[in-house]
Amino acid sequence: MFENMQQIPPEHRWHNQAYPSPIVVALIARMSPQTAVKQLLLIQRIKRPFAGQWALVGGKWDFGETLEHAVVREVQEETGLICSLTAVRGMVSERLLSLDNAQKAAHFLLFVCELAVEAGEAQEQFEGKVEWFSLDEIEQLNAQQTIIPSDYQMIAQFGKTAVSMPLVEADMLRYGAGEIEQTPELVKFERFNHSLKQAKAFLGKLVTVEMDRPLGSQHPTHGFEYLVNYGYLPNVLAPDGDALDAYVLGIDEPLSTFNGRCIAIIHRLDDDDDKLVVVPDGLEMDDDEILTAVSFQEQFFQTEVVRSK
Repeated sequence: MFENMQQIPPEHRWHNQAYPSPIVVALIARMSPQTAVKQLLLIQRIKRPFAGQWALVGGKWDFGETLEHAVVREVQEETGLICSLTAVRGMVSERLLSLDNAQKAAHFLLFVCELAVEAGEAQEQFEGKVEWFSLDEIEQLNAQQTIIPSDYQMIAQFGKTAVSMPLVEADMLRYGAGEIEQTPELVKFERFNHSLKQAKAFLGKLVTVEMDRPLGSQHPTHGFEYLVNYGYLPNVLAPDGDALDAYVLGIDEPLSTFNGRCIAIIHRLDDDDDKLVVVPDGLEMDDDEILTAVSFQEQFFQTEVVRSK
């Protein structure tokens, strides 16, 4: 059945498709203000295909857009929310056939993205009603067959994982109109770094760090000694699913909790696991001082200090 889709005439394909259509879909989560239970944002579609069904927010990836711009734009258009991309969780090739040929065949390439809400309240725009659902409520939608089955599976597969897909944006300039085309110029080949983007949101801000590896403790696996206090921001999950880590510098005694200002980020070039640098408010440190202080652990990685958003 599906193996013969290439033989379907163009007039029997959705929008006369010749190729799979790229679609961005968004996993947008929050903790319920009333119950503190995790919720995901869904939209009740008013357009075909799947009119009337609940679905993840998303839409077409327009020509010339980056993936990040496309999914952020679609979310704002459909919900009014201002969001930022935090991770690409997966890619789904979705094919649709009608057994009675009553509806046209379609093929979509879905890019499943995780986003964080920066501002706004989710409100219906022009694409359908939007509501927050707990995971238990989404299970009920599935039992009632009122959510698109593949969207339900995307939530099940990608909504509970910290695994990310590498995303690289490549831009090239082409020259020459003659018979021999010149080699294009590579303008950009940039990997989207999920943890760096998240960490930059804390630059310059006062934060609370809880220490799980205080000064003088040992690494549980590798055994080296922590020469500074090292901990995490409670209730802030990094892309790897663990809490966002932080070095606390400028304090010469073991701590359990610390309130200070984030002045920099230790950005690992060979690992998507960046760390905040937090110091007593008002303390200044240059890059060399920071790198020297954290070298006991960062010596095993290629790192640089990031200070600007």
